[in-house]
Amino acid sequence: MTHYWQSVKSYIPLMSGIAVAVVVIPAMMEPQLGMALAVDRLACTLIGGVCVAIIVGLFTPKAQQQSFQDEVRAFGQDVETEAQAILQGAAGAQISRLMHQTGELEARARLIAAGFRTG
Repeated sequence: MTHYWQSVKSYIPLMSGIAVAVVVIPAMMEPQLGMALAVDRLACTLIGGVCVAIIVGLFTPKAQQQSFQDEVRAFGQDVETEAQAILQGAAGAQISRLMHQTGELEARARLIAAGFRTG
C-alpha cells in the first residue's frame, strides 16, 4: 500500500501495519493484555508523531522552489532551442546534456514535492 500512496499519505498504512504487528502478535500470547497493548501502542504512536512533527518543523530547511522553477523554465528554453536546431538540420550536440539535466531536475522535483501535502 505504501508504494501506491506517495509522500505523506504513505505514513498511515505504514504505521497501521507496524501497529498491528506490535499489538496483535504479543496479544496472541497474552490475550488478557490485548487492550492494554493497543492503548499503549496508540499513546506511543501519538507521542512519536508529535515529536517527529516538532523536529521536522524546526529543522527542515525551506525548499528552494523559486530557483527550481526558474531552472525548469531555463531548461524548457534550452530544449526548445535544441529542438529548433535539430529541425533545421543541426546535429543536436546538446541532447546528452539535456537528458542528464532531465534526471537531475526530476530528482530535485521529488525533493520539492516532498515538502507539500499534495506531494
